[in-house]
Amino acid sequence: MNELQAKLSELGEGLKAEYKASRKAAMWNAVNAAKPEIEGERYDKMFFTYKPYFMHPYADVLKKAFVPSKKKEAEETGKGYYSGSLHDPLTYYGDEKVEAIIEKEAEYDTRMMFEAFVNKNLKKLAGVVKEEAKLSKVNGRVDSGLTGWMDFEMVDGRMFEMTFNVVTKVSSKGKWFQQFPTRFHNVVLADGSKMKNASEAKMKKEF
Repeated sequence: MNELQAKLSELGEGLKAEYKASRKAAMWNAVNAAKPEIEGERYDKMFFTYKPYFMHPYADVLKKAFVPSKKKEAEETGKGYYSGSLHDPLTYYGDEKVEAIIEKEAEYDTRMMFEAFVNKNLKKLAGVVKEEAKLSKVNGRVDSGLTGWMDFEMVDGRMFEMTFNVVTKVSSKGKWFQQFPTRFHNVVLADGSKMKNASEAKMKKEF
């Protein structure tokens, strides 16, 4: 599936910038929304004992964006190493450091999205195309809103279009994950007839 993989990788690259920007915006919103509640409170109260943010989708970011005030003071004054305590009041780390934290987290999320997009769609399309040697043309583009389109033609005259989009959801355990819904359109079979109500299952069976 070299040609398919190459095209999906190209499209995945096209999704990266908008996806990363959306993740960064969501992380900043989470930090700013949590600031009035977290700042001045103890780490154990926020993230351990009462756990109001324990299951938060951005808990990893929040735990880095708000640090014990003594830790921040030790870093800013150069007074030495601070071992930390769960009972120390938390303070906002500062825009510069939080930007670096969010940049790193968003970059990681984007890399995971890219890999999942390519792998999941490659697996899905492999069940439809089956033999890449019979694939004569594959085109595609990425549109705004983390959506896109692909166009396939086979050497025997079969063809179809596939639209896709990237959806980010939160699990019951507060973890982010991506889904990549697809729809098949304008499916033409080898005899020239058109497939009605094309679905992934139908494509894999009848195309």
